[in-house]
Amino acid sequence: MNKKPKMKRSILWADDDIIWSGMVKQVFEQEYGYLIHWAYTIKEALELFQKQAVDLCILDVYMPSGGSNKLDRTGLDLGQWIRVKDEYIPIIHLSGSITEEDVMEGYKGGCDYYLGKGMIDLEELHIRIGRILKHCDSQEAKKLEYPLGKDTYDIRKGQLIYQDHPPHTITGKQGAIFQLLARYFQKYVPVERILEEVWGSVEVGRRSLHVLIRKLRIKLRKRGVFMIRGDRKKGYALLYDSPVKRAQDKGGIIIGSQR
Repeated sequence: MNKKPKMKRSILWADDDIIWSGMVKQVFEQEYGYLIHWAYTIKEALELFQKQAVDLCILDVYMPSGGSNKLDRTGLDLGQWIRVKDEYIPIIHLSGSITEEDVMEGYKGGCDYYLGKGMIDLEELHIRIGRILKHCDSQEAKKLEYPLGKDTYDIRKGQLIYQDHPPHTITGKQGAIFQLLARYFQKYVPVERILEEVWGSVEVGRRSLHVLIRKLRIKLRKRGVFMIRGDRKKGYALLYDSPVKRAQDKGGIIIGSQR
């Protein structure tokens, strides 16, 4: 039997097949320990990807647009849009009917795998995902910094380096929390994910996490560039603290400044 991943990894699952998707969500969450963010339409998938931290995307090729004004064709368009926004996140396309034209378009658009629904079972999909994420983790470990718009978080030094202000040194568990939030800048990271990565278990550290988040907020407030927003259901997100700074990041999402 395959072991559950040590960390609760998040997957964006975009598919309009309710029965199939419900089964996937149940098996992958209960048996394999993943967190599945399920989107029924392309619009829902876009919104989830922009706001929620995910480690991998699995996208059905043929699904409804849901009224999206950006994409109104197929999951291939969605995959291409995601690849433009994030050049590293793994993308798997699934399709009930595979044509050579669709497969080529999928790979040209930046997907890592293009699989037929009838050609793969959930156990095999789980194994593939595990290997993909293991490779991603090895690549992630080589990173020395995370870009935050015009500013940077230096992983080795544990420093938040501002373009227009003196740097902030953030170390210890505060540093570990901030590094995770910086990795998924402008997206929500579930509390359980933070607890597992920083404390090694979801059973401990919850109260300490709230205390450390409060200390980080105080520290960030001194510069007025970034803030940490909490949501009971979604988790925590590192965001811009001012409309001016948000406007400077043309590739990011625009989210209001609330505490």
